[in-house]
Amino acid sequence: MANELSGKIALVTGASKNIGKGIALEVGASGAVTYLTARSVEDVPGQLASLNRTVAEIEARGGTAVAIACDHTDDAQVEAVFDRIRADHGRLDLVVNVASPDFSEMVGVSFWDIPFRHISACLDIGPRSNYVTTALAARMMIEQRSGVVINISSHGAESYSEATTYFPDMQSYAIGPDAYLEHIRRAKAAVRIPVIGSLNGVSRGGWTGYARKIEEAGADALELNVYYIPTDPDLTGDEVERRHVELVGEVKASVGIPVAVKLGHGWSAPANLARRLDRAGADALVLFNRFYLPDFDLETLEVVPHLTLSSSHELLVRLHWVAILHGHVRPDLAVTGGVHTAPDVLKAMMAGARVAMMTSALLQHGIPHLATVREGLIEWMTAREYESIRQMQGSMSYRSVREPAAFERANYMKVLSSYALRAERRHDAR
Repeated sequence: MANELSGKIALVTGASKNIGKGIALEVGASGAVTYLTARSVEDVPGQLASLNRTVAEIEARGGTAVAIACDHTDDAQVEAVFDRIRADHGRLDLVVNVASPDFSEMVGVSFWDIPFRHISACLDIGPRSNYVTTALAARMMIEQRSGVVINISSHGAESYSEATTYFPDMQSYAIGPDAYLEHIRRAKAAVRIPVIGSLNGVSRGGWTGYARKIEEAGADALELNVYYIPTDPDLTGDEVERRHVELVGEVKASVGIPVAVKLGHGWSAPANLARRLDRAGADALVLFNRFYLPDFDLETLEVVPHLTLSSSHELLVRLHWVAILHGHVRPDLAVTGGVHTAPDVLKAMMAGARVAMMTSALLQHGIPHLATVREGLIEWMTAREYESIRQMQGSMSYRSVREPAAFERANYMKVLSSYALRAERRHDAR
């Protein structure tokens, strides 16, 4: 978007954090003189979000921004913002309404138990404030016969397709994008093991700045979780891959810590993409991301969120590609999804992984499950005289097995035949 808005005047409300900040950064970096509003301009102790910080980031990118403290429930303050813009420039080309209420005391509460004052706040800082801002903008835009107003829903205001959001259920976790950096600092001070920061990224602008903050907070490494589903029919596979490669290159250039890239499995040429990410500087590849797909509620006829933890059955596609990539790319390989037991970990190591991630297993069984898995690993290795994990790593990879065709299409008929043989044996046993 470089310089696409050069010469334009823009206003972004609620610009101190979340999607408001993200939009402000992109608009400012695109050349517009960007006016920003929030309740407070100055830094708030214990928080990293403030209009001053948003302005500083825009200016660091070569843009121009003006911070104005404004309570959007106060019409006089909102009118003063537009008077300021008219006096400074005499025009206004773009308005993005993002100002949003705080929903934290409403999450998980039955609607009949929600205090009525919260409903009033939702209407005041939302539909009403958007209406007032839009009406005041319209008066200027009608005069100049041009202009655009964009309204972001209150729920949408908590989302941002850059690293500063897509936290799972932020209210339940009681952590937001600004508190996350403090969370990293506290974790780093509390434990002896490495701390790896992991946040979502889609485009280059927002991620690189936040990546540096994660490093400064003390993270030993960074996982670039490119949680992105391309739904545009006009977007080609090559363009999607190019975006990923460029994103990794820019993040690597902005930090000094190792960067791992977490990928989904829906690629037409995963091996080639892995090599391109290798050349872009990725230090590790995490295979594969689990995209949480929505379900259909047949009673309400609505699309609803649906979360299912992984099972060991999902491990095979990860083993397949780790085994193929081992020895062909420089980055370390990690398996995520489907690792629940000691045998799962052993298979991941033999395929060539350096890391086996067990989030679903720990959510199901608790942290003590790690001890159970460790005991299983030691028992298996002792019985077979393995002295270390490194000794087995990659021993079942594409380059190491006697029949590499087992990983290719040539194995198709053998798979079908093996099923037929099992069925025949079951029949004979009867």
